[in-house]
Amino acid sequence: MHSNNYTLGFVFIVTLILGTMLSFTKDSVKVLQEQNLKADVQKTILRSLNFDESLLLTNESIEQTFANNIIDEISDSINPSTFEISDSMYRQFSNYILTQEIKYETASNRLLESLKEAAIKAIKDGDTKYTAVDGTLALKKAIVEKFKRENNLNYSTDQITVGAGGKHVIYNLMMSTLNKGDEVIIPAPYWVSYPDIVLLAGANPIVIECSEEQGFKLTAKDLESSITNNTKWIILNSPSNPTGACYTEQEIKNLAQVLRRKPHVNILSDDIYEHVTYDGFKFFTIAQIPELKNKVVTMNGVSKSYAMTGWRIGYAAGDKEVIKAIAKIQSQSTTNPSSISQAAAVEALNGTQDFIPIRSLAFQERRDFVVNSLNEIDGINCLKPYGAFYVFPSCKGLIGKKDTNGKKLENDTDFVESLLENNNVAVVQGSAFGLEGFFRISYATSMENLEKAMSRIKEFCESLS
Repeated sequence: MHSNNYTLGFVFIVTLILGTMLSFTKDSVKVLQEQNLKADVQKTILRSLNFDESLLLTNESIEQTFANNIIDEISDSINPSTFEISDSMYRQFSNYILTQEIKYETASNRLLESLKEAAIKAIKDGDTKYTAVDGTLALKKAIVEKFKRENNLNYSTDQITVGAGGKHVIYNLMMSTLNKGDEVIIPAPYWVSYPDIVLLAGANPIVIECSEEQGFKLTAKDLESSITNNTKWIILNSPSNPTGACYTEQEIKNLAQVLRRKPHVNILSDDIYEHVTYDGFKFFTIAQIPELKNKVVTMNGVSKSYAMTGWRIGYAAGDKEVIKAIAKIQSQSTTNPSSISQAAAVEALNGTQDFIPIRSLAFQERRDFVVNSLNEIDGINCLKPYGAFYVFPSCKGLIGKKDTNGKKLENDTDFVESLLENNNVAVVQGSAFGLEGFFRISYATSMENLEKAMSRIKEFCESLS
């Protein structure tokens, strides 16, 4: 009895001491080891600190665990979001033009009003409580109808998950399916969060550079050569952020031929820019290939199609077991997305869609202006994208030159920093998206802003020597 009391007292004291530390370090674990405490006592202490009790198995495992601590391992690799990249650069400047902001104008105004009304009605009706973890039945039904109506894909509501934005859905998917040693193929240029989410899940991002010459798109040959026995996922994003590149139906079918031969590889299709396409481009998603549908998780959302970036609603469709696994992860983190946002999303998906081609024409006009303006500048080359609202021009022809302050531009980061410092235009360097020598511009802003930005970029480039 006395022995047990002494042990419990010691557990309390050690827990108190360790709990006051700023972080639970390897040295803290050694404190426990040096006391020669029984394993169950050591585990009690760790549990009281909400720490993984597996850390106390052996000296060797402790050293290895801390050496592989996920935060230490990836802290130098994780990149800030593109908004943070721009924000950190332009805060100190006045009269800047931010080309990363996302604004939708006249074509979407009527839609935005209907969304607001749906949200207000939900509040007045008292729909402000917890919902099902991965989305209301009403929203899931609306998503099922969307896939059937627009993509000729049939799903049941238990194959649908809803999260707090597309990024949240992707994060939950990777956390629920990846193990250490797994690999995820990511074509570059990529959305900045893809590789970092994979790293956070403890797996390995396998980046395949897709050159400007191949339209920034992955080829079947490059895909096949990159697949190993450890490949768990490939991520496809069409239309693409940051390039606006769109895979044609045939190009997707070419990739599908490879994936049919690799049944251990799953596909994440990020279709968030599905409704932002130009020049009559026909959108096609890989889940529309019947033999692969059960291996595909198709992610989409309301932020880009319906100007609902701040409402934070993303969704995905896929295999029932995968969807269940996503719900388990979400149930221990955020629980359900906002009930108000879900009500507005139902209105977005079920309501009129007639604004989409009108808005696309407005974006297409801005795209054409930006692409033409950039291609008139010596040293800049810009492909014309067929989707999203980004261009990804090359600045390779200007690398090595000096700005008016005598600073030599060694890379694309130097280019975008000097452009901001000297001409007050904020863009994002291509290396942030995995491909050096480029920069990204968003044309989801006013034509007035774009005209000013193009004028300033031209003036900056002509000032280099």
